[in-house]
Amino acid sequence: MPCDSVQKTSVNLDVADVDILAEALRALGYVVSQANANGVLASHHEHGELFYDAKAKKLTTRTRYGQQAQNANEIKVAYSTNVARKVASKFGWSLAETKATAGEAVHFQAKKRSF
Repeated sequence: MPCDSVQKTSVNLDVADVDILAEALRALGYVVSQANANGVLASHHEHGELFYDAKAKKLTTRTRYGQQAQNANEIKVAYSTNVARKVASKFGWSLAETKATAGEAVHFQAKKRSF
C-alpha cells in the first residue's frame, strides 16, 4: 500500500448501548473523542480511526500506511464483556475473567457480592 493511501473497512455491528461500546474501545486503548446517540468516534495510534454509526449499525475503520485495522471480533468481545459486567453489577454480582488462550472464548466466574 503506498504511503499516502487510506484503507477503509466497514462491518455491521448491532450495538444497543454506545456508552458501553465507548468503554470497550477505551479498554482496547482507543481515545474516544465522541460518544452520543449518533455513534462513537475514536482513534488509536496503531489501529487508526473508527466510527460507529448507531443508525446504520455500521462500524467503519480508516487506516493509513503502517497501521493495522482492529479486528472487529476483538471489538465485539470487548463490548460483550462490558455488557456482561454491567448486567452482573446491576444484580449485585461480580465477574472475574478467567485467562483464555488464543482462539478460545472468554470465560467468566460469577460471584454474588456479600453486603
